[in-house]
Amino acid sequence: MAAELSALMRLVHRNELAEEPAAAAARVGAPIVLPAWTTSPCGLTGLGIAWLGMKGSTIRGHLDMLVLAVLADGALHGYAVIEELKARSGDSFDLPEGTIYPVLHRLEKEGLLVSAWSDAAGRRRRTYTLTRAGKGALAKQRHAWQAFSDAVGKVLGGAPWPAKI
Repeated sequence: MAAELSALMRLVHRNELAEEPAAAAARVGAPIVLPAWTTSPCGLTGLGIAWLGMKGSTIRGHLDMLVLAVLADGALHGYAVIEELKARSGDSFDLPEGTIYPVLHRLEKEGLLVSAWSDAAGRRRRTYTLTRAGKGALAKQRHAWQAFSDAVGKVLGGAPWPAKI
């Protein structure tokens, strides 16, 4: 079992795990306790948006759009996507790797991203780039988000977010 656990941890470290971490740990009988974010849907329990009074589920339907928006400015490797989301959100979206990498892999399978391996500073990195379909999907999602945001603003009485008290 030690060899299986070691192999599991290598896959997790390289972000090449094809299944949920909790399922993989159970499959190999690993006696390890995984962080809460690895066992929640989409791994969003530990988001840094709690201080805004929101739950991780608030971002769940919008994460694809946010990742596409970050990649609209140019190709990035996975960790750089995480850092850019954090920087652009003023540290509100401090997302774990276990949240972002599955999104990147899914968006690639959907044809919205392409990836390529490269070597930088002696490390192999997978860099993601928006495709034409990804640019179109981002435009549609931005339009839908703006319509939704406008409607919520109307319901809240047009108060700017965050409301000044």
